[in-house]
Amino acid sequence: MEQSKYLTEENYNRANKKIKIISLVILILGFIIGGALIAFGAVKSAEVEKINEERAAVALAESEAKAAAAKERLSEIETEKSSLESEYNAKQQECDSLEMGTSDWFAKSNQCNRDSSSIRSKISKLEMEQFELENADYKVYYDIEQPEKYIPLYMIGAFVICAGAIASLSIFLITKRRALRAYGIQSTMPVNKEAVEQYTPTAAKAAGDIAGSVAEGVARGVKKGKE
Repeated sequence: MEQSKYLTEENYNRANKKIKIISLVILILGFIIGGALIAFGAVKSAEVEKINEERAAVALAESEAKAAAAKERLSEIETEKSSLESEYNAKQQECDSLEMGTSDWFAKSNQCNRDSSSIRSKISKLEMEQFELENADYKVYYDIEQPEKYIPLYMIGAFVICAGAIASLSIFLITKRRALRAYGIQSTMPVNKEAVEQYTPTAAKAAGDIAGSVAEGVARGVKKGKE
């Protein structure tokens, strides 16, 4: 009698209600945790994209500034070269115009050639600088963050949601086990009933035949005993 209280309909419904609540809690937790992971991955991916855009803008600004400075310097080089070339040509003419008959011609010629070589050296340095500036790479490189590294968060979040939904459904189906069993029984009852109705006359006829045979045998034995 003490155990019968556990089998009441009230206790059954109360237990079912608890199981349903547990399944609902698991479903909600799965959606919350999985959704949070997916949302976190989306936020971090957006942050990475923003960082890359900011770095690209800074790099572009630096590249443009370097290119503008190089362009300005190239303009200055052209002016300096033009001035030095004019000075060099004048110096060459001066050296060529020195009279060899003078007593200090050799000293003046050496000094003039040294001055000419110095001017030529300055022009060469400017030409080298010009070549370097014209062929330099002014592109500024920067580190690119990879938003793809947050893809596992999407996958984990989706897995948690699916796992929570499956676990919740499995637990919820426990509360429907009695209804499912009742449905299974009810679905087979017409077939069983039809089978019983079909085989009952046959069984009855067989039983009647057997009973008749037995009665006939008994009657025959009785008759033979009397004789």
